[in-house]
Amino acid sequence: MGERHVYQKTLLRRVLPIMDSIHLERYGGLGDELFVTRLAYELKREFPRKRIVVHCSCPAIFENLSFIDRVTTERPNMWGSFYVDYQPYISKNRLDPRHISVLLADVFKISVSSTLPIIQLTDAERERVADYKKRFGTLVTVSTRTSSWTANKLWFDDGWAEVCADLSGV
Repeated sequence: MGERHVYQKTLLRRVLPIMDSIHLERYGGLGDELFVTRLAYELKREFPRKRIVVHCSCPAIFENLSFIDRVTTERPNMWGSFYVDYQPYISKNRLDPRHISVLLADVFKISVSSTLPIIQLTDAERERVADYKKRFGTLVTVSTRTSSWTANKLWFDDGWAEVCADLSGV
């Protein structure tokens, strides 16, 4: 991990200004790939003439996003791609309190206009959301378990109960 991180910083400093495309690589779960949407948006905003290509496990997340020029599940060759990783910022001894979108943008020396992921729902998905809202009101999904290495997300159940109570106004 450390070797790749050093390689990327060198690549960014020396090669990014002359590259035609920015290849972002992230193969992970839904949440891991969602934060790439914000990074891709901010990179396109900063470098509008560069093509943004995303290599990922969940291509549906990136389809129909106007700032993504191409999305693929194919793995890129290592030269010229950036592995989007937040692990260098998380350790058992130190946790950077800034939002993951801000941390990743810092690697590229750009700022973010928001920390929210960007998603584009299809018409059918919008209809399904509207139906859920009619039937159930506002829904919030909470995942109370995660991998052991992301200790920042491991809360006790009473902590989650408190958050849910606050959100519901109970």
